[in-house]
Amino acid sequence: MLKNLTVAALLLCTITTLAQNAPVSATDNSPAKALFRQKDTPYWIDNFRQLRDAIYQKNIGKSKAFFQFPVAYAGNEIWYVATPGQTVSADNIKPFTDKDLTKYFRSLFPKGFTKALLKVKTEELFKNGEHTTPAIIEGNTEYVLYSTYDKAEHMLQLNLASKFNLNNEDDEVGEYNIIYYFTVTEKGHLIFSHISTAG
Repeated sequence: MLKNLTVAALLLCTITTLAQNAPVSATDNSPAKALFRQKDTPYWIDNFRQLRDAIYQKNIGKSKAFFQFPVAYAGNEIWYVATPGQTVSADNIKPFTDKDLTKYFRSLFPKGFTKALLKVKTEELFKNGEHTTPAIIEGNTEYVLYSTYDKAEHMLQLNLASKFNLNNEDDEVGEYNIIYYFTVTEKGHLIFSHISTAG
């Protein structure tokens, strides 16, 4: 009886330890994941690299450090990207919350954007205030990411330009842009401002 109790206690202890050390998924939003804070630095590019890692790893908790919720901007274009195909009125501002980021993360940062973001040469962007990635071709779509930092406005702009063949008789090529705007604070933090679209 005593032996069985000892074995049971050891088994319970082992399970508890394993549970505490279990890896946290990239999309987990537990307090541990939300504890990330941007670095106070004159080199905002350090925080840009952290943002890029968070998006690539689909780490929603870490990504939230780059937002101030709710996001409310005239035109509601964030919703066009987050919920493609759904009708969103541009007349009344619809706030985008932290729960919305969790729900629509993959739509907001699509695969083409993530792949292009990884190709940004951060030193060049920081030094010159701009960078253009090489074209990425996937199927009938070509992606290029234009990154621009406006020092006077303290605004980082990430413009994902897409060209795609509409597969009609004239081989017409369509174009579409999703432009992400981030304010760069005096402490070198990047804060998501809004999205605009074109095409």
